[in-house]
Amino acid sequence: MNKISHLIQVMEKLTKDLNHNWSKKNDDFSLFSKLSSDALLNLPEFETPQLDDFLREWGTYTLPEQNFLKSSFSDCPITLARHGDVLVDMYFWYSHDTSIHNHHFCGAFKMIMNSQYRDWE
Repeated sequence: MNKISHLIQVMEKLTKDLNHNWSKKNDDFSLFSKLSSDALLNLPEFETPQLDDFLREWGTYTLPEQNFLKSSFSDCPITLARHGDVLVDMYFWYSHDTSIHNHHFCGAFKMIMNSQYRDWE
């Protein structure tokens, strides 16, 4: 299995399990960020794909309905998995500003690769 297929499989399991665990808590939004954070902290290891990997093999993957068809948030947003109200997006930034901003969603974030550090003072 290649690294993109494996990543998608890992994220499909994460969204299914997280949706199930959140349902057991009556879909309480006050608990979602903690549940999401715990799920990300317990992810199994996976290789980090590059944007070029996705673009080269784009047509070979079945992806869910995309969260952003056009985004001013990142250069390339890709929804990897979706189950119920839970979804996992992967964002690639090359030229967009990542300064502090608001979100229209709640959850947890995990940086899986960073080639540049920027201090936000």
